[in-house]
Amino acid sequence: MPRKKRKIGFYYLTLRSSQDIEDGLIDIYDRVINFILTKNNEERNVNLSSNKFGYLASVNPFNRDFRKQLIFKSAIHSYRPPLIHSQTVAERENPKLLQEGELNKTHAISKEINGDVIIIIERSQKGLTINQVVEYLNIFVNQIDFGYSFRFDSETVADDNFEEKIREFSRVVSAEIFVDKQMLGSAALDYSNNIETVQQDIIVKIKAKKRNTIIDFARDAFAKFNGGQREIRRMRIVGRNQDNNEVKINTDFIERQEYINAIIDENTGEFNSHSILEEMEIIMQNF
Repeated sequence: MPRKKRKIGFYYLTLRSSQDIEDGLIDIYDRVINFILTKNNEERNVNLSSNKFGYLASVNPFNRDFRKQLIFKSAIHSYRPPLIHSQTVAERENPKLLQEGELNKTHAISKEINGDVIIIIERSQKGLTINQVVEYLNIFVNQIDFGYSFRFDSETVADDNFEEKIREFSRVVSAEIFVDKQMLGSAALDYSNNIETVQQDIIVKIKAKKRNTIIDFARDAFAKFNGGQREIRRMRIVGRNQDNNEVKINTDFIERQEYINAIIDENTGEFNSHSILEEMEIIMQNF
């Protein structure tokens, strides 16, 4: 059977809120997914752009690590030019309706790791992006009464050298340094050593002054992190690229850029869902 490479992207699912949220991220995520599953496919379907629609077609849950296999279906409509044969170049009228589009599947696996939700997702030009998946989830967040307001967001898991990623930034806007709680009792902070009730990670947030950058600070902090000084457990950097788009990177999984070889249906050209998810599961097992 023919196979073709598919790129897999790695992301953190995060929450953005101006309020205190007592519920855990995995509980909130589970509640939203389960709410979507109570609806039929037509009710799950949403417009993701002016000519793109999609819906969560299936979820296969596993108890271990709160893991879920998700398949999204989407299509681009309002485009039906004539069809042309690859060999004879003969043209014929496209039989599809203007409201129809070729079905594309986007496969994803989510998993809980130390309170974080990691999502690996199949990346393709015609499928859904992580931003569209997050947008999709947020549409249903608005339909649930949580008692507080929030939105899902995502962070890119850096798949290349961290310092190279920082060099791509035109400006570093903010940094969050996750340090071990033992730092509270250090000579620098001199807080009480009675910190059993404090969470393991303490988050130190640093923001650049308006129109300035803290790129040198980010490099210095990463040098300490990379040098084995494990007081710094994790870093999250927010910046702007050359196109002035916001970019976020996280140091937890610096090494990741993965590909899979998925089976293709010879009659339709579609990727076989079972083979994609099977290979993605192998990747996810490494976390």
